[in-house]
Amino acid sequence: MGVVVAGSGTKNLVARGIGPNLGFYEVSGFLADPLLKLYSGSGALMQTNDDWGGGTTLTNAFISVGLPALPPRSKDAALVLNQSPGVFMMHLTSAAGTGIGLMELYDFGPESDTSRLAAVSVRGQVGTGANVLIVGFVITGSTSKQVIIRGVGPNLAASGVTGYMNDPQLKLFDSSGVQIGSNDDWGGGSTLANAFAAVGLASLPAASKDAALLATLNPGVYTVQLSGVNSTSGVGLIEFYEAP
Repeated sequence: MGVVVAGSGTKNLVARGIGPNLGFYEVSGFLADPLLKLYSGSGALMQTNDDWGGGTTLTNAFISVGLPALPPRSKDAALVLNQSPGVFMMHLTSAAGTGIGLMELYDFGPESDTSRLAAVSVRGQVGTGANVLIVGFVITGSTSKQVIIRGVGPNLAASGVTGYMNDPQLKLFDSSGVQIGSNDDWGGGSTLANAFAAVGLASLPAASKDAALLATLNPGVYTVQLSGVNSTSGVGLIEFYEAP
């Protein structure tokens, strides 16, 4: 997961790497012992956690953003972060074995904060059926916000990624599970191209099979699914950016 904090002043965040606790939601094949690592934008390892430990600071952070509790002795991982504006990355890996994992990042700073989460991207292996890449996000406040959402596959080759998805597609859902947007092949249109440029995003080749959406969303909870056309699979990237 890549994250951009914009504005001024530090941003208080809580990050979690969930594996065993997914079992309570009837997810099978979960990651038995997740390990969470935090890196700076330059790639320097800053923090790690393996087994969150049930501490008061983390418990209070969970409560402040309405997160469900984790059993104190669970193998799930968690960190409290105080991040200055800039770019950082998180890796969810494993201390033992492989499986389905959930990475969470929440802002628990006061509304008076002068910094904000401006962009988040998530890269992973995209399968089929229940193993597509799923990202949920929350828009807070009292006004709508315009966001750029991209589902990148072929363009990952420019970053040296192999085994990427050849033809990704995006589907956007509201909190009721109603599909409210989709895209397969972004098409090279000027509206999207201008939105990319406005936030400093690298352009996508006009004829690429990468997907993108520009959506104006009211405050609420949303989910994006990245999957392959015709049930194909590979490495994919979902990106979210706050549009101007």
